[in-house]
Amino acid sequence: MDTQLSSSALGDNKIRYYNAFGRIQIDLMKVVMRDYKLDSFKLDKVAENFLQGKVINIKDDELELDSVKDIIVNGYIKLIDSDDELVEDGNKFKILKIKKNKVKLDRVPDCGDSKLVWTMAKDDVSPNDIFRLQKGSSSDRKIIAQYCIQDCALVNKLIARLCVVINSIGMSNVCSVPLSYLFLRGQGIKIHSLVAKECRKMNYLIPVVKKNNDEVSLGYEGATVFTPDIGFYERPISVDDYSSLYPSCMIQKNLSHETLVNNDKYDNLDEYKYYNCEFNNADGSKTKCRFAKKKNGDKGIMPMILDKLLAQRKFVKKLMKNESDSFKKSIYDGLQLAYKVTANSLYGQIGSSVSPIYCKEIAASTTSTGREMLELARDYITNVFPGIIESLYEGYKNKDEVSVKKILEEELVETLQNEDYYKEVKGIITKILGKVSCNIDVIYGDTDSIFIDLGDETRR
Repeated sequence: MDTQLSSSALGDNKIRYYNAFGRIQIDLMKVVMRDYKLDSFKLDKVAENFLQGKVINIKDDELELDSVKDIIVNGYIKLIDSDDELVEDGNKFKILKIKKNKVKLDRVPDCGDSKLVWTMAKDDVSPNDIFRLQKGSSSDRKIIAQYCIQDCALVNKLIARLCVVINSIGMSNVCSVPLSYLFLRGQGIKIHSLVAKECRKMNYLIPVVKKNNDEVSLGYEGATVFTPDIGFYERPISVDDYSSLYPSCMIQKNLSHETLVNNDKYDNLDEYKYYNCEFNNADGSKTKCRFAKKKNGDKGIMPMILDKLLAQRKFVKKLMKNESDSFKKSIYDGLQLAYKVTANSLYGQIGSSVSPIYCKEIAASTTSTGREMLELARDYITNVFPGIIESLYEGYKNKDEVSVKKILEEELVETLQNEDYYKEVKGIITKILGKVSCNIDVIYGDTDSIFIDLGDETRR
């Protein structure tokens, strides 16, 4: 069968595949191109990048590896030293013997005492050699067969190492789409299916989007990027980021298609509270939007979907943490990743002009709220946080437990209000602030993260 796949991640593609009923066909190269940024997508380069591990010990031509799961006798590996340079200019080492986690190589590596990493390497046979060997003996044709089998084995090993099947099953379950859609369709169908399912449950219909081409071409303001304080910093720089910023922004202001107030008769109703958003358009004009939320706490469809996704991810991560079985753990990991990616993708589909759930007002209001939150984080870290820390330090120094407890109860979230955490805070503040003052500066910020220089001004 012939079909076309067009997406922002993969561009335009013509796909030809067998219509094998009951079989899911995966083009691994396209999966890797979609999910990873690599210098090369040739099979041997992809294998080198993902099929690797640590060398625990080296004695002459014998290496002790952290795992021998992906390598075989008469296979090949390459070695990388602690400077991230290929040992012996990238020449391959043949594996002669494997016993437990130890492998014997065809020669002693010239690597000194460097800590090594091993990577999978292919035993290449050139096209000219293939034709020559085909005309040769049975032993010659065996070399061709081993070369071909090697490629098939590498693909299977990569699918297992990258958890392609496990993660994809998790994603298809989260988004309620057939597994094949993840490989033969674009990204939009996943979110459309998820939203359509929730709308159907709540007796909503999704109207056909009527696009204003002039409006679409204008675009809207994206994320904030703070001007960096350029320089070389010898001190460690702390990076703080929001967890799921855009989904949280949509939940916070109840940004959804049916909560957007575009008719005055739905404004200022007693049983609703309202959130205002303002964003800049590409032509320099400003647009103001208003979103409603019921005072009883009922959320709109989009925030409700996001709330479910984030709550489920938190629940699955808890299951994963308490699971001892490695296979079940990998399933939980694939599922929590699917919840995370889907939550982040919802905003992307709302902002995509080719999406059936496109709404510029929601997408632009989301980035506008994200900018507010990033600026709030910067202002809090530079103007509020140092005062809190210095007040705590003075309270500890003067043994004023009443003031200290009052500050902690006011500033800490409820889950951290316990004696064990209070003791931990006291230990950190008295140890560090006894030597240096709290001199904090935000030197950069981008989308959902701020880069913090904690300073090291000696306390006088």
